[in-house]
Amino acid sequence: MRPDDLAAAAGRQRHGGIVGTGLLRGDQWALGSNRLTAGDIAADCRPYRLPSAPGVVAVLDGEIYNHRELRRRMRAHGHAVPEAGSGALLPALYATYGPDFAACLDGMFSVAVVDTRGAGRLVLATDGQGAKTLYHHRASDGAVHFASELPGLLAFSRVPAEPRDLVLDECLSVGSPPGGRTPLEGVGALSHGAIAVATGTGGWCVRNGTEGKGGTTALRQEVRRVLPADGAVCVIDGQEGATGHLTTTTAGYLADLDRSPLHTFRLVRRGGRRSPAALRRGADRRARIVRHQVVVDAGDLADLLPRTIWHLGGPDADPAAVETYLLLRAARRAGFDVALAERGAPQEPRVGVPSRLRESLYTPEYHHYARAHAASELLPPADDDLRRLDHLGAAWGVQVRVPRRSSDEERPSPAPAAPVPLLTRDSPLTALAHDVLAPGTLTQDGRLDPRAVAALLTAQHRTPTPEGTRAVLALLSHELWLQELRALRPMTPPHALPGAVLAA
Repeated sequence: MRPDDLAAAAGRQRHGGIVGTGLLRGDQWALGSNRLTAGDIAADCRPYRLPSAPGVVAVLDGEIYNHRELRRRMRAHGHAVPEAGSGALLPALYATYGPDFAACLDGMFSVAVVDTRGAGRLVLATDGQGAKTLYHHRASDGAVHFASELPGLLAFSRVPAEPRDLVLDECLSVGSPPGGRTPLEGVGALSHGAIAVATGTGGWCVRNGTEGKGGTTALRQEVRRVLPADGAVCVIDGQEGATGHLTTTTAGYLADLDRSPLHTFRLVRRGGRRSPAALRRGADRRARIVRHQVVVDAGDLADLLPRTIWHLGGPDADPAAVETYLLLRAARRAGFDVALAERGAPQEPRVGVPSRLRESLYTPEYHHYARAHAASELLPPADDDLRRLDHLGAAWGVQVRVPRRSSDEERPSPAPAAPVPLLTRDSPLTALAHDVLAPGTLTQDGRLDPRAVAALLTAQHRTPTPEGTRAVLALLSHELWLQELRALRPMTPPHALPGAVLAA
């Protein structure tokens, strides 16, 4: 690893709300972390070490909810754990329980622990709900690099910036890489509750977990579990038509504690139906709820789509991604750095671009390649809503906490799917599409037929259709991501299909 790679990785993950960065290097290892304002201000932002756990260094992304109980337990084991910062527990927990220490943690987290004793060991772990993402790459000589975000991971010069061959087809089929895959070749993402162990002798083992169980915990108890001890908190209430169950439960709990009124943020479309303020004003006053309605229209997509893709680190053609970005931006601008968000019922298969239209945009070579290698059925991206909340919350320095739900019966009904705005002639998104997808700027990598793409844009200009709009959004998302990728690695040439395929 180059000496400045770690600082570059930290810099790419330094967004709004970051108040400190800590870097620490040793013999054949290095760790770094950024700290949000939502964390404990008194906590040290450097990687955690304890005198009672020599040789153990740890970093934490997220928060450990049961840190008080664990602190008492570790003190009984002889560890003097500081009060500030829940991550200070990690060296003591690892020294006591070894690689299985993460089983003790209740919260939303991704954790890395370096054990410098003996041959050395690196342990990576994620929470059982999947609220935090951890990307990783293992080189042929056993070296492991990891980061909370893909742009941060690509700051390490040894991590290849090579798109997977099927990402374009996946983006057009379901909007983004499905099933927990990343858009990059050789780069993985730990699944929820997973533990990965790398040894100094080159060993590598990943143990996938199962989703954390919530038992029969009621939503009110879950709100109590995830709420910060003090400070203001808001609720991301989602789209029009969302149940609002989290809002009413949280407002009631805060009222019992005599805390400040609860602020909520909900999306409304320009020209759409607003909430009847006159009817709700009295009820909201009694419940101590302050509602913010965030207006969005098709023009916002052209401005915010590139920013959203940058923070997500990969293509995402679902308008809900931009809408999540807008809601979290509004929460931050209103002064909130902690937000609760509700995860809905399991997603239904997402409506993608029909195969006939999708394949008409491909070159013959890529058409045959996708037919031969793509899965027969693509499911929506796993934990897509949690991934968005994690990355887009970090973009604005908002720590998003998602109450755990114990059963489908307790989960809210899914909010109405975000309708895709048509690409009309005067839409700013149409101008962006003509610019990014023009034959002279379209990536020449053997996948897309520039003439077919130009014909699609012409047809959409004359008579917009939902299917054509979805295709243009997917192509835009993919091409904007490739532009970001080339900006991160300017010397990387456009990735081409395997030579044997091109020669077929």
